[in-house]
Amino acid sequence: MNVWDTEKPVTVNTSKNIIEYFREGRKLSVCKPNWIDKDGNEKRGKTVILDLDAVASTSAAIKLLETVLTAVKER
Repeated sequence: MNVWDTEKPVTVNTSKNIIEYFREGRKLSVCKPNWIDKDGNEKRGKTVILDLDAVASTSAAIKLLETVLTAVKER
């Protein structure tokens, strides 16, 4: 079963992205904004899911994310 079917994430909408953190499932998703199709139905934007266990097991990935967060905070 998918984490998004079993857990309600902490969600932040930046207007350009939707970021969702699934604490129990150890996943972080980043989506483009939702959009409306030709029939008027709201559709989820393209989504990428980051497996936080994989990040935790790779020191280079941790360092890269730390670098990104530092750069975001300095802006």
